[in-house]
Amino acid sequence: MALSRRFNDSFIKEAFAQEVRRVHAVILRMLSYVGELCVNEARSLNTYQDQTGNLRASVGYLILYNGVVLKSDFGEGVGGSTGERVARDVAGQYPSGWVLIVVAGMAYAADVESRGLDVLTSAEQLAKQIVPGLIADLRKQLAAR
Repeated sequence: MALSRRFNDSFIKEAFAQEVRRVHAVILRMLSYVGELCVNEARSLNTYQDQTGNLRASVGYLILYNGVVLKSDFGEGVGGSTGERVARDVAGQYPSGWVLIVVAGMAYAADVESRGLDVLTSAEQLAKQIVPGLIADLRKQLAAR
């Protein structure tokens, strides 16, 4: 008795494509989580007095996949639009792979940091602390499937 398959090549391709979509959704959720944590950390700091609100509003993030922006979160007004513009400029340096960009977009953000005031430093430290564990969890989830 000969064996015959009851599926075609398009079934296999679709099964792989569906798995890739699932993995991408998990990665997007993970990067969104990290981006939100970083933005919340940076915006909640009281190490400097943001007189216009522009510096805090310019803090935000972009998530890219192969150079395409999948998610963006910035504050309102001048600060938010400036922050997003800066993040999109940085995004041009990353044409492939998954990328999370967190910025404080106002030109004077680095000057504020240089005076020992925390604009993004603690957010960066938070990301460095939690990302390895999230990647390990992601690997476990993918291996369990």
